[in-house]
Amino acid sequence: MKKRFNWKRLVILVLLIPVLLFGILVGVLYWKQDSIVQELISTANRDFAGEIEVEDSHISPFTNFPYISIDLDHVKIYENKNKAGATLLEVADVYLGFDLLTVLQGKMDIKVIRLKDGAIKLVQHTDGSFNITNALSGKEEVTDPASEFHLDIKQIVVNNVHILKINESNNLLVDAFIEDAQSRFKADQNHVLVKLDTRFEMNVLLDGDTTFAKHKHFDLRTQLDFDQQTQNLTIQPSELQLERALFKMDGSIDLDDDLNMDIRFHGNKPNFDLFLAFAPEELTPALQRYDNAGKIFFEASITGKAANGHNPIVLDEFGCE
Repeated sequence: MKKRFNWKRLVILVLLIPVLLFGILVGVLYWKQDSIVQELISTANRDFAGEIEVEDSHISPFTNFPYISIDLDHVKIYENKNKAGATLLEVADVYLGFDLLTVLQGKMDIKVIRLKDGAIKLVQHTDGSFNITNALSGKEEVTDPASEFHLDIKQIVVNNVHILKINESNNLLVDAFIEDAQSRFKADQNHVLVKLDTRFEMNVLLDGDTTFAKHKHFDLRTQLDFDQQTQNLTIQPSELQLERALFKMDGSIDLDDDLNMDIRFHGNKPNFDLFLAFAPEELTPALQRYDNAGKIFFEASITGKAANGHNPIVLDEFGCE
């Protein structure tokens, strides 16, 4: 008599294998988390001029699923070792995501970084330097940061992070609240491709006074191509939504030439949405009561160098046809 094949046992076995592998991974990371965190912090604090502090860490299995993460609690980064001035970064949770297969192979490479609930303060000093570049500078040049810090980044996610950028020379302040940002990376020998999808609210102040950008809501979907040999960043045709107005954008930035920019924006709408996008917040309710006939268009460009004391040229043209 033929023995019947036990399909139920096979199904249970198939279901148990990934659960078992996931459990092994959690166990490996739980066992190694302290050494991983301490190695990262000690290496960064040894190599860089800034200082990193982490209050605690624990395993977070499902935050970046299918990657499994170590959650660094209350992370702070200072511009220098004596911790003078405000913190450069202060985030409640920094999740470092690891891949199941690479961990089982003994490689503890970080695949995903997620920042959640915190603030980043970027300061451009009067000498043109940034606090973040000062913090990441060191006595010895790090020849291979990816290897040094076990980085093989495929994705960076930001949730509820307040970014403040201050220029000490002209008192220009950019205040942005990142509600959600997701970026994915794909790299080869010469190029790094980045896909970015983000939503944020932004205010821009000059000498304490607000500009047109006051409580403006942005939704950006773009793809970037960074040429590692020429240090040129190409912005593929992208979409930028400002309030209810949709703009197309493209261009390039030469990072090796004082951030030499050539960026173009295009927009047209059969209503007032383009004007409303740039109108002061207090005028929006009044403008929304009016109808219009015709098509409103908008063209703008940003050209020229933007770093080390340079200011790019901003041109815009809009009207109604």
